This record gives sequence, structure tokens and C-alpha cells, in this order.
Amino acid sequence: MFREALMLHHLDDLDSKMAAVRSALASDKGEGNWTAFSGALERRFLRVDLFRRAEESAKDAPPIRLH
Repeated sequence: MFREALMLHHLDDLDSKMAAVRSALASDKGEGNWTAFSGALERRFLRVDLFRRAEESAKDAPPIRLH
């Protein structure tokens, strides 16, 4: 029974962390490509979709020429 209880504990922990990540990414709070600080996970998250859009638009921009 101990193995099963330990496995369920870790699955429950993973589920709650994934919910915290989903919540942080769904929120409009934060700066630029980053979410607001998540106290539950003690970090900020990169909004990859916004980051990639900015990266693609930078590729489409004309090159900067320095003389």
C-alpha cells in the first residue's frame, strides 16, 4: 500500500502544479512575454506563444544597417 500511496501523492502534487501553471499562463497579469510571479511555484513563466510571435515579426522586419 505504501507504493500506491506514494504514487498518488506525487500525481496529486503534479496535478496541482500543472493547475498553477495553467492559471498563471491564462492570466493577463505580467510584463511582456512573462507571467506575473507565481507564489505557489515561486517563479514566472515565459509565454512561449507571445515570445515566438515577437521573434517571427523581428525576422520579417527589414535589417538594420549601420554605416
